[in-house]
Amino acid sequence: MKKILSTFVLALLCLCATAQTVTLMFTGKDAKNQYVKLNRVVITNLTQNWQETIYYPDTILMMGGTGIDDFENANGMKLSQNVPNPFDGATDFELQMIEKGDITLEIMDMNGRTVVGANNYSPLPAGTHHFRATLATAGTYLLTARCGNNAATIKMVNNGGAGENAITYFGEGKFYPLTATLKGGKGSTNKPFAFGDNMIYMGYAMINGKECVSQNVEKRQLISETITLSFDNYPPTVTTAPVTEITSHSAMSGGEVLQDGGSAVITKGVCWNTKPNPTINDSHIAAGSGLGSFVSALTGLTYGTTYYVRAYAENAMGVSYGNEQSFTTVTITPPVVITAVVSNVTNNSATCGGTIQDMGSQITGRGVCWSKSPNPTVENSCTNDGIGAGTFTSLLKNLDHSTLYYVRAYATTIDGTFYGDEKSFTTEEAKLAMAVTGDVSEIMINSAVCGYTVVDMGTYVSGRGVCWSTKSNPTVADDHTSDGIGAGTFSGQLPNLQAGTTYYVRAYATNSDGTAYGEEKSFKTKPCESTVTDYDKNTYNTVVLGNQCWMKENLKTTRYADGTAIGSGSTTSYDVAYWYYPSNNSSNKATYGLLYNWKAVMRNNSSSSANPSGVQGICPNGWHVPSDAEWTQLTDYVSSKSQYQCNNNSSSIAKALASATTEWSSSTNTCAVGNTPSNNNATGFGALPAGYYRGSYYDFGFYANFWSATEYDRYDAYGRNLGYDNADVYRDYDGENYGFSVRCLRDN
Repeated sequence: MKKILSTFVLALLCLCATAQTVTLMFTGKDAKNQYVKLNRVVITNLTQNWQETIYYPDTILMMGGTGIDDFENANGMKLSQNVPNPFDGATDFELQMIEKGDITLEIMDMNGRTVVGANNYSPLPAGTHHFRATLATAGTYLLTARCGNNAATIKMVNNGGAGENAITYFGEGKFYPLTATLKGGKGSTNKPFAFGDNMIYMGYAMINGKECVSQNVEKRQLISETITLSFDNYPPTVTTAPVTEITSHSAMSGGEVLQDGGSAVITKGVCWNTKPNPTINDSHIAAGSGLGSFVSALTGLTYGTTYYVRAYAENAMGVSYGNEQSFTTVTITPPVVITAVVSNVTNNSATCGGTIQDMGSQITGRGVCWSKSPNPTVENSCTNDGIGAGTFTSLLKNLDHSTLYYVRAYATTIDGTFYGDEKSFTTEEAKLAMAVTGDVSEIMINSAVCGYTVVDMGTYVSGRGVCWSTKSNPTVADDHTSDGIGAGTFSGQLPNLQAGTTYYVRAYATNSDGTAYGEEKSFKTKPCESTVTDYDKNTYNTVVLGNQCWMKENLKTTRYADGTAIGSGSTTSYDVAYWYYPSNNSSNKATYGLLYNWKAVMRNNSSSSANPSGVQGICPNGWHVPSDAEWTQLTDYVSSKSQYQCNNNSSSIAKALASATTEWSSSTNTCAVGNTPSNNNATGFGALPAGYYRGSYYDFGFYANFWSATEYDRYDAYGRNLGYDNADVYRDYDGENYGFSVRCLRDN
């Protein structure tokens, strides 16, 4: 390779009182002092704070910016040096007016001939004005600006033609200099350079198929010179050894690392594929590190297949590959597989098997495979009947009755899986039990009862019950009861239903031949009435949350469901039933309901921990006071549903249950339904912060407190507390003489 092919020329114009050129030639050498072809060189001027890249083969970079600086200042104006200078046909300059005045501009060559005649600009206001000069002929020129009797002159060097001689005025404001456009490997730039600037040079070259970076050369640039960029490190040089010892599933190869590329070889080996040019992303095996020859075993190959293999070596600069070798593995003789006759066919099973002759191959697995489609494989249902040659018997289980099946024996070796001839058979007709679906009764908001009858039809019934779904034709894969074994007439309990929802139900009976279903029945659970009215004619809206139907508003009655009055309280009491206005203000009743002590809530009923509580107490007919367990059921349900999570926090239950009222508002109390911001009342429960009473009134507009029907001890009962700035609902017990809010639950 000729040296000029690896050389760049960089012309740096030192811009002083007169133009001088610094010419730099770049060449590249590797660690063995051999020339390499440079792709590009990156030049960094640390003094002037710029960077430029030149490319192979002969990019010449003209540097400009600080320019030939002969500008003069005259009274009333200042003429800046043009940029770039030297330039290729077009350059920019500024004229700064200290005060308003008439201006003429003129360009002359060094022989005194006028190239651009006097251009008059009158008047120009005080400020900075931007001009562009274009010249058709290379040479040195003088640009003169005159304002009255004052004049200023700068020297300009043009290296190329622009097609015309002219001065163009661009107006006042910021100066936007020309930018260089590279053309055909040569170009110009407005980046400045001066003798003695601190420079850094860095080269790039392709070595062994990988782009490598040279060592940096850093110096003060004072003269024209040739700069050698050293590539001390590059990918290794490696060759591939011939492939030997070829069998049906293995072979031997290897290689030799001839050069380490100036950096230690960290790993070497061979890689292979069924396609040319394998890499380490394909099958490969490592064989140590460092220089020298090595041998590698290629395993797990497929018989009768052509492979391509290359040695590889890797150092810090990358991976390189040796020459490619190809070979074909040995074609083998597959084992002989014979499928046995199918026998002992029942409605859900059959017997088959086979005979294996290994033909010199090691049998690592054998059995039969079957499918409802021809040509079954081990990807379908299959048995595993050991290893080795010989005759074996297989049991095919869990078949469908009255169904056509295809079966083949198989044998697996290191070379793959081989199949025998195909047999077919049809299973016998099944003898299913009979299931008769009865009537659906006791339909509630979230439960129902369905009767059914099972007839064994002479076979043992191993399972029975009813199954249901909101979609037609439910099966035991849906919700179902498991009501024991045997025939007879029974009833199944359907729990955890949704209010006001249509369900489909069928009886089922299971025996050894399968599962039989009865006719389908449908029913609709009771709805949660949209409103409920108490004895005082107060009407409350309702909301369904999970399997519960709740009042959406706080209770505000002053009488029990039979009309018995409850006293208005002015003090606390454990033994006398009282109600109180929230914050002792009657106007709060309409929105926040009333507060009640536990005596009033329970109406002499005993504490209940059951679910449902069974305590009507202060609630309207058909409704009851929720137990502590029923409150827990509500909060667990809200916590488990993503649509009620606030700020992606599954514990933000209070914010999902709270009502968005003026007194209850808070920037932190927001709840997200999906990704859409919503008010605080995501569930529709609408908890209202009525505060509480215990001799004085507390926390109105900030906290909601609700009684349960469950007593903690003789003087305390459980309740729930929701605060506008809380992320959770708090379970606590408080004195039964306190005044809390009440929410009622619909009976089933």
